[in-house]
Amino acid sequence: MKKARMRAGLSQEEVAKILKISRQSISKWENDKARPSLDNLSKLCQTYNISLDHVYEIKLGGDRKSAKNDEKILFLILTGIISFIPFFQIIVPFYIIWCCKKKKILNSTILIANIVIIIYGICTAYNILFYLEMIPIEFFHKQIPIKNISSIS
Repeated sequence: MKKARMRAGLSQEEVAKILKISRQSISKWENDKARPSLDNLSKLCQTYNISLDHVYEIKLGGDRKSAKNDEKILFLILTGIISFIPFFQIIVPFYIIWCCKKKKILNSTILIANIVIIIYGICTAYNILFYLEMIPIEFFHKQIPIKNISSIS
């Protein structure tokens, strides 16, 4: 509402005089502390030279931002949960990054958190498989033959 008033080049006092209401009412509407009546909303649209649909788009835009923030928080919570589940730590973060990129909500916090989880997951998976003796030690370590010490002397 404030942006529409500013585009019209009007102050709160000027709008209040046109609508025959107090300046405080305009301020409350602009700060979402109160809502204008349907009659006042119609007068505002005429005064600002905008359609009623435009006013609803302005309000929905704010709701979309809130929804995107909620989605970001949800994906961060999901990242935290999967960080405790071995093997999911490797697969799920790629899916989370892909989903966030698709929804255009990918930010550095989500990206870094998921990359850390992937690295941690790889280390955890290696340790689990090594512990279960599914990966032979020779696979990762080159064996160096030890010479017989007694033959040296």
